[in-house]
Amino acid sequence: MLGQGVLMAANSIFFAPIAVWMVQTFTDPRCRYSAMGIGYNLSQCCFGGTAPLMSTYLVDAFGIPSLIAYNMTLSVLATCCVAMAERRAAAQGAVGIQ
Repeated sequence: MLGQGVLMAANSIFFAPIAVWMVQTFTDPRCRYSAMGIGYNLSQCCFGGTAPLMSTYLVDAFGIPSLIAYNMTLSVLATCCVAMAERRAAAQGAVGIQ
């Protein structure tokens, strides 16, 4: 029970800013929910849904279990690059899809 509480708190800290960022990115409220829903669910389907498949393939093909960690590290680095690009665009006033 304690572990679930800690995981819930960690998820809340991570996902709360994402929801705010997604709402602020789309300035037109008429397309906001559709665009957020399509973008979020498509990315979850493509990346979250294929993570176990990719991990199993890497271990089966190369026999090195630590490749899963390298794969996740590359995903985190890609996410950091996108976040930095978004921050730079926000500083220049280019954030907001019309």
